[in-house]
Amino acid sequence: MPTLKEIAVGYVKIRDQKKVIAARHKEELAPLNDSMKKMEAFILDGFGREGLQNIGIEDGPTVYKSNRSSVKIVDWGIFLEWLLENEAWDFLAKRAAPDPVKEYLEEEGHLPPGITISTEQTLGVRK
Repeated sequence: MPTLKEIAVGYVKIRDQKKVIAARHKEELAPLNDSMKKMEAFILDGFGREGLQNIGIEDGPTVYKSNRSSVKIVDWGIFLEWLLENEAWDFLAKRAAPDPVKEYLEEEGHLPPGITISTEQTLGVRK
C-alpha cells in the first residue's frame, strides 16, 4: 500500500500534468475563440444595419441579440448616503461579508445575530 508521502508526490505530478494540458487546451482554442468573436461582431453589426433582433435559419440555429448588464459601485460613500436617504435597501445584495464575520467570531467568541458559518475540510497541496 502506498504511503501518504507517495500519494502526495503523485498528486503533485497529476496536478502539473493538468496544468500542461490546460495551457495546451487554451492555446489550441485561441484561434477558434478569435474566429467566433469576429463572427459575433459581424452578426451584431449586421443586426444593427438591418434593424434585426434575431434571425431564424431553417433547419439551423436561431441567432438573437441580447443585453448583459454589469453593476459596479464606483463611490460607496455617495451610494450609501443615497441608500440611507431613500431607504432603498432592495439595492443591496443580501449577504454578509465573510472576513469581518470571521474576525468578529474570533474576537467576540460568538457570531452576530442571524448568521451561521459552515466549514468544509479540504485538502491543499503545494509543491
